[in-house]
Parts: sequence; C-alpha cells; structure tokens
Amino acid sequence: MHITRVTTTLQSFLTSNYPDCSPDVFQITVPPDKKMGDICLNIFGAVKQLKTPPQVLGSSLAEHLKQQDGILDIQVLGGFVNLFLADDIYYEETFSWKLPTWKKRDETVIVDYMGANIGKPLHIGHLCTPLFGQATINMLRLMGYTVIADMHQGDWGGIFGKLITGWKYF
Repeated sequence: MHITRVTTTLQSFLTSNYPDCSPDVFQITVPPDKKMGDICLNIFGAVKQLKTPPQVLGSSLAEHLKQQDGILDIQVLGGFVNLFLADDIYYEETFSWKLPTWKKRDETVIVDYMGANIGKPLHIGHLCTPLFGQATINMLRLMGYTVIADMHQGDWGGIFGKLITGWKYF
C-alpha cells in the first residue's frame, strides 16, 4: 500500500530524527480490523535497524504524525502505529494517479470469451465471465492493441443434443 502524504511525512520524520534510515523499512498495510484504523505502519523493521524500543519509536512517530493534516487519530500498539485518515487524503491520492500511456501497436489480439448460458436460468454468477472478458478487452485497447472480440452466448450443445435424442427416441 502506498499513500503519498503518509510516505512524505515518514520521510520528513526520518530526515529530522534518524537520517540514516529510509522510509522503506516501514511496512504500510491495512489493519486486520477496521476498529484499529485505516492504515497500519509496521515499525519493526525500523526498530531493528535503529535499535530503538518499539514504544519509543512509535510514540515519537505518533507525535510527528499528529501535526499533519488529514490524520484524525493515532494509536500506538506495540510495534504498530495505526492511523485513522480523513477522506481528503483518499481523494487526493486517488486523483494523483495517472494512467500510463502506450504507443499504438501494429498487433491484433483476438479475445474469445463466453457469455451467460441462456439455456439455463440466469443468476449473478453469469456476470463474471462477460465482465472479465470486457475488462481484458478494455485493458488491451488501452495498451494500444487492436482487439477483435468474440463473445459466445451460452452452451447450446447440451440443449440441442437432448432435443435431437428426444426427437429420435420419441
């Protein structure tokens, strides 16, 4: 997980307090329970590198993070610093993303995928394959490929086989 504002804050904390350490030693993850925060900083890598007790490093990091905008609450639990973030951090992060651009390619890709089996009752599971097929097509087109797509509606072999057998039998 990467959140630019939090990573920048970690970098400034380390620059001012521990210049020998890089922010890569912190693992930014999602906590296992939503009650523990929005993101979790695992500081054990920094504790090992800096030879500082987890509670000391965690509390000094929490004091530094409290001064930043967008961080609503901080909990230090052992070797973890849990952060509750404001919505504007997510908004800022999402709109900072840029889609890569690719040059047009002189290649054609054929995508052949199945649609729903319309010979059987439809259910929510029938959406998966067409959605994956269309997502694949969209990604390939974004990457500059010429895409030929072919979707087959259902599996009619079983249905027509039963009809032919029934016709011959009866």
